[in-house]
Amino acid sequence: MKLAGDLIPSVDSIPFDKLLIKLKNQNDATVSAVYGALNDYIKTSGIKAIIWDYRDFSASIAKSQALTDTIFSAVTLMVMILSFFSLISSMTANIYE
Repeated sequence: MKLAGDLIPSVDSIPFDKLLIKLKNQNDATVSAVYGALNDYIKTSGIKAIIWDYRDFSASIAKSQALTDTIFSAVTLMVMILSFFSLISSMTANIYE
C-alpha cells in the first residue's frame, strides 16, 4: 500500500478494532442471517471478536427515550405554569398602578 510506505503488504493485514456493517435491506431476517453467518465464521476461524447487535439494546434505548421525553414534558409544563403566573402577577401590578 502506497500510503503506508510498504509497511502493510495488503488490505488483509490491516489491523482494526471495529467493523461497522450497514445493510441495504435491514429487515430482521436479513440482519439475523448476517449475524448468524458472522457468528459462525468467528467461531470456526478462532478469531477473538464480539458482535454487537443494536436490536439487543433497542428496547432499553426506547425506554430511556420515553423517560427523557416525559421528564422534558414535565419541565416544560412547570416552566409554562411559572411563566403564566409571572404574566398574571405583572398584569395585576400594572392594573393597580
